[in-house]
Amino acid sequence: MGYVEDCYLTVEGVSIRGQRFHDPSTTTELLADLGKFGMVRAQRKGVTSSRSVIVTVTAPSWNADHVYVWHPEERRQIMLPNWDPNYVKGTSWYLLRKIKEFAKKQNMAFHSSADRLQARQAFLEAIGNAPITAKFAERRRHAPMLDPRPELIPGDTVKIIDADKYDVPHETAAERTSKPRVPAKSPRRGGAKATKKAVETRVKNLAAKTAAPSAPIQQKLPDSTGVPSDKVVGTVQETANAADRLKAIMDRVKKKDAN
Repeated sequence: MGYVEDCYLTVEGVSIRGQRFHDPSTTTELLADLGKFGMVRAQRKGVTSSRSVIVTVTAPSWNADHVYVWHPEERRQIMLPNWDPNYVKGTSWYLLRKIKEFAKKQNMAFHSSADRLQARQAFLEAIGNAPITAKFAERRRHAPMLDPRPELIPGDTVKIIDADKYDVPHETAAERTSKPRVPAKSPRRGGAKATKKAVETRVKNLAAKTAAPSAPIQQKLPDSTGVPSDKVVGTVQETANAADRLKAIMDRVKKKDAN
């Protein structure tokens, strides 16, 4: 799965879509094994020219880390890594194409490895500093292009300082805020009509609570066996004490014995 192209295999490896893939030992073995398959009329005519042969190269579609060269005798794929010293591992073919288009549009040099690295940095800087005014689909396509790796600040000197862990300020967001810490009440739902109705109901309930006397409490009195009767006998007010309740029970028992 990927891109399949026929390329020339030379002592410098293979070149596909502007990227060169090479490994000295692997390339030498491939040329020794596959050189006999090259046509004579396709060879270079110079006295100092090296041998070349057309091979089938498969490039993964997700990144340009490596490619695979098909070995017809062994019937297997031989991997060749990316030979660019400034290549960033995991870079997609799409990003490489966008960098090349950006360099062409900006009229930047794009021949050596240093030129390609400078074009890459300029392209990523242009994407990172661009205002968020583009369409969502375009910003979504550009998001994976940004390099998430941490970078050092410009310079050639690194100074290491041991910081005391107790000197690190630690505070909460509530202490830094300049606004009141108690959040304001949200507006009542329903508008002015709901607010008016709520106020009227609150006033009505308060007036009824202060004007009405305390309601009596219905209580089931126990019979002679001590079990509460199903029939409510008598009414006991909230202010009745324990002695009054005991006297009522004793009178009821005496009345029952007299009958």
